[in-house]
Amino acid sequence: MAAVFVGVLVVLLAWAYQRQQAPTYESLPEPRLAAPEVVPVVAGPTPRASEQAAASIPPSPATQIYIPDDDPERTISTPVKRLDGCRRVIDPPHSGPDFGGVFGCSDFTQPGTSAGALTVIAGHSSQDIDTAFNRLYVQGDQLVGHEVYVRTQASGDRWLVYRINAVHAPSKEALPYMAQVWGKPGASTAGRLLLVTCRQQPHVTPAVQNYIAVGQLIGVR
Repeated sequence: MAAVFVGVLVVLLAWAYQRQQAPTYESLPEPRLAAPEVVPVVAGPTPRASEQAAASIPPSPATQIYIPDDDPERTISTPVKRLDGCRRVIDPPHSGPDFGGVFGCSDFTQPGTSAGALTVIAGHSSQDIDTAFNRLYVQGDQLVGHEVYVRTQASGDRWLVYRINAVHAPSKEALPYMAQVWGKPGASTAGRLLLVTCRQQPHVTPAVQNYIAVGQLIGVR
């Protein structure tokens, strides 16, 4: 009887552990983008004053990210939660209800049309468990040119639109020193968005590389 009890207890503990580790991030429906055109606010011709006023969104925490793709298995549409302490190490939760989700780093600049420095949004990837950013790193260089939509506390039903202009897969040790990611001394990083996750490789555990997508704000939609 004792052996049976121990066996049942082991099974229950294993089930509870798996439940704790399972991602519970919310996958949202693909949003309908209300406005038919992007109004330039960073690159391109200077918009008329009325357009600039309509496009203005003050910096505030991100609440949702949407990255469309022709392959629905690669489309990302999920909430963004707050993550503190990123300047020391960008490390989203490893377990519990927030594992697998996407996070906006609170100690970097918050996204907005007047954001004067870079914004960081991060999430884990995994070989064993489904996460939101598992759909990100697998795109590799093909992500360049894609648009990323970010909704914030201040944006209402509008979206900040970023275009990915570069991706990098540095070692975790090299990433903190990459000027092409963080910016060169004295150079502006206004309107820059970094999407940060790990680059998973077969038979390499834990991951030894990051996957970084660098985007630039191009407007509001």
